[in-house]
Amino acid sequence: AAADDVEEMSEIIGRHASNGLMLPRSRANILASLENYVVAESDGIVAGCGGFQNYTSTSGEIYGLATRAGLAPRPPLPQSPRRCRGAHTRA
Repeated sequence: AAADDVEEMSEIIGRHASNGLMLPRSRANILASLENYVVAESDGIVAGCGGFQNYTSTSGEIYGLATRAGLAPRPPLPQSPRRCRGAHTRA
């Protein structure tokens, strides 16, 4: 994610937060933790975003995971969640 994505990320997260589906995040909070976020784009707009905070070598938190209104999710991947357990992230 980049600084110019923050406004769209804030709108996406804010919509879900206003519906009680996730915790709100201020623009300042998103900007301060921007290196932990990724965005997905579709036709030049931010379609979704999500952040990951690594706490220890074996634990972390996924947060701010949301998609833009009106975008239909893709079908699930053909692998079970158990196969994702060993995935690692870059710090």
